[in-house]
Amino acid sequence: LTNLRSIAMLFPMYFQIIGDADFPYDSLGEFIKNKYPLKMCPTKPGHGDFWVTQKAFTALGATFDDINNWRGKVEFGGGGEAASLYKDRHIDMIFAHNVIPLSSFSDVAVSRESKLIKIDNLIIKNLKEKYGMQEGVIPANTYKGTDIDVRTVGMPCVLFVRDDISDDIVYAMTKVVCENSEYLSSINKSFKTFDPATAWKELGVELHPGAEKYYREKGYIK
Repeated sequence: LTNLRSIAMLFPMYFQIIGDADFPYDSLGEFIKNKYPLKMCPTKPGHGDFWVTQKAFTALGATFDDINNWRGKVEFGGGGEAASLYKDRHIDMIFAHNVIPLSSFSDVAVSRESKLIKIDNLIIKNLKEKYGMQEGVIPANTYKGTDIDVRTVGMPCVLFVRDDISDDIVYAMTKVVCENSEYLSSINKSFKTFDPATAWKELGVELHPGAEKYYREKGYIK
């Protein structure tokens, strides 16, 4: 799509995998290499989580069909459905591309002995080079059962519009978001890291002129 323009980076999101604490392997690549019969949920087609998980498998030279061929099971469902399936032991691994900490992961880690699955260097390298994602870290003890930092990769949640939306409207939208960050974070904790001074950077989509006008007026863009 070429007719998109960005307004602001709202909050970062990262690729995360949680699985049973008794798994014999610690990284996704080890499961693939050993053709392990995973029972897993990559959410469902149409979700960003699904897209990122699919690309991670591709980076490792695998597909979801391979899991089924290895006598595993791939279930498709939203985050809430995946959490329920996991807690009831119908599946043993959940994938997500979302905020840190993710409430559903915190929930299942308390309900069932679990651990974060490591993201292989090959996945991180591939997603950074092919899709412009950014490297990050899931800090130790973010979720019960994982006391080490886990390297990962992801892309931010970006507010964007069509390029034919007027500068005045986009200026007003940018102003509303940037000057109400405290209110936004009271509704959704994901906004706690939102910073107007950097919200215009590394968006992956060209900044809309109306948004650029606001950031320049405030001195965020010199």
